[in-house]
Amino acid sequence: MTKTTEERRHTPRIETHCLVKFRPLSEPVGQWQLATLRDLGAGGAGFTHAERYPLGTPLELQLLLPTITAPLRAIGRICWVRASSLARSQDYGVVFEELSPPQREEITRLVEFYRRTPSTA
Repeated sequence: MTKTTEERRHTPRIETHCLVKFRPLSEPVGQWQLATLRDLGAGGAGFTHAERYPLGTPLELQLLLPTITAPLRAIGRICWVRASSLARSQDYGVVFEELSPPQREEITRLVEFYRRTPSTA
């Protein structure tokens, strides 16, 4: 039996609509792509995008979080890809590979805040 994505995560995640700018590390001067995060945790994030990237693609990311004024820069790798419910799009799971302890703490604080705050939906 295989573990689900949720079971393999080492840190909790929250559903979110924060923005992320990203580009493959192989294109360091390439154009930034923009997506809305579906979920976020100190270990990684998920988003949907129309561009196709293969499994294992290393990405440079800039997370635009409501708790900080400057984008949080991270290096991640695409750890899973699947067809999205949106036409001609893919859902991506990204694991963070380079994130400083203060950056990881910032994401953890944000996750804990949203987990403690009752939903207004």
